[in-house]
Amino acid sequence: MKNEDVAKLLSQFADLLDIKGESGFRVNAYRRGADTVKRLDEPVQQLVDEGRLIDVKGIGKGLASNIEDILEQGQFPDLEELQDEIPGTLLTIVAIPGIGAKTVGRFYRELGITNVEELEHAVEEDRLTALKGIGNKQVQRITEGIEFLRQRTGRISIGTALPAARDISRAIGESLGTRAEPVGSVRRYAETVGNIDLLVESTDSDSITTVLKDRFKASEIEIEPADRVRAQIPMVGSLVIFLSDAEHWGSDSIRYTGSSEHVDALGLPESVSATSETAAYETLDLPWIAPELREHRGEIQAAREHRLPELVELRQIRGDLHMHSTWSDGRASVRELAERAIELQYEYIAIADHSHGLAVANGLDAERLREQRKEIEEVRAGYPSLTIFCANEVEVRRDGTLDHADEVLAELDLVVASLHSGRNMPKEELTERVIGAIRNPHVDVIAHPTGRIVEQRPPAEYDWERVFEAAAETGTVLEINANPARLDLPEHLVAQAVEAGVSIAINSDAHNLRGLDVMEFGVGIARRAWLSSEHIVNTWPLDRVEQWLGR
Repeated sequence: MKNEDVAKLLSQFADLLDIKGESGFRVNAYRRGADTVKRLDEPVQQLVDEGRLIDVKGIGKGLASNIEDILEQGQFPDLEELQDEIPGTLLTIVAIPGIGAKTVGRFYRELGITNVEELEHAVEEDRLTALKGIGNKQVQRITEGIEFLRQRTGRISIGTALPAARDISRAIGESLGTRAEPVGSVRRYAETVGNIDLLVESTDSDSITTVLKDRFKASEIEIEPADRVRAQIPMVGSLVIFLSDAEHWGSDSIRYTGSSEHVDALGLPESVSATSETAAYETLDLPWIAPELREHRGEIQAAREHRLPELVELRQIRGDLHMHSTWSDGRASVRELAERAIELQYEYIAIADHSHGLAVANGLDAERLREQRKEIEEVRAGYPSLTIFCANEVEVRRDGTLDHADEVLAELDLVVASLHSGRNMPKEELTERVIGAIRNPHVDVIAHPTGRIVEQRPPAEYDWERVFEAAAETGTVLEINANPARLDLPEHLVAQAVEAGVSIAINSDAHNLRGLDVMEFGVGIARRAWLSSEHIVNTWPLDRVEQWLGR
């Protein structure tokens, strides 16, 4: 099991304890434990195997024992026991944005509500407002949250799907001594995917199913006539394997990578056999089209007219302008972040810990910010090949002012501004709020602008035309947060922003060393938005970045 899987079970247990009304101390212990496991820099299984789990700050003996049970049994016995006591379906209500576990507990105890459908009926019958402290505004937010929940697709996050696709294709390729590669929406870097699709150069479906069973505990395996294998992979989802041969590899790769609309529009005849994608496109008098563009959004016509963009590549990323250290809620020191950045061959990074307005993240006030600068300067001296910007992720208040005074912001090399609360303000008020931050002369980057969590929390609503106009006018950069849980800005807004003259930064928002490795997901979003390196500030050389910061 992956760290994220263990963390999810611990988090669910904490939510059910909270719903039940257990002590806040116990609930928070499991919530902190879930957060700790999720942010570990190494597999939790490895820590257990080496007897080091108990040494991790925030994990005591009881929690360590729970984690060992989860890893050994593939499930959480205490969670299952608790679900016998109170309905596990209550967790579906906690999943609604804007409803906390304590409120869900009240709905359960006072109104007997156990699932989303019953909550919806209670809203329709106006029974929620009978509860003390529940007003019409909160009922409206609950209604909107239910609507958002209904819109969820249940698809697999690219952050889960892509690593799994690589692991499975590698295992099959090594076992069978053949080619096996991800295709489909995983290869196109879609933010979520319905299936994990692979292309394998083989007709040996029996050997493939053996690998799936032995290595990945696959179930519901179906071998369809001649050309595909279907299976379910625990903690991942649905897998489809397409079988091919060397002669048809290129044409099959196109058929199984592109969206159905792209493939239909291409009109690639079934009779065409090509050993490479380039050769297959050549049969249609077209240049090769990058997988991320194969969505039937004008890419075929652009290819025909030789107007395809030169898309940004991961290797062109020179730095990361948004990461967190142990000074706030990160788990890596400034020095450790610097060393990892050098391993990634970065030329510059920005340590952007939270400001004091986000107390839950141990945000920095002006005094601690100045203390942090001293440490950053000490680390700088030891790594002359890496420029470390002293930055801060500053909270944007409800009136559009910032969490630090201008004289404090002026001391920073780079200012990242973000909204972590109040995203449900009316659209016009929220727009004025973010524009207030954009127009502050010290603000360089707006982080994760919509505040969405993919499939978990809806995006904030702005008048985007006005936001983009202000950012273009001031030279303020908007972020693609590369964390696959965020991917914020989304690709359609990225394209609109660049069209309006706004530059983009692709940042990790890392809270541990592993978090620095998500950059490729942000690059995938940029490529899907047809961006070249010119549009992305952290592909620029250091002198140009410094010129932008001094604008």
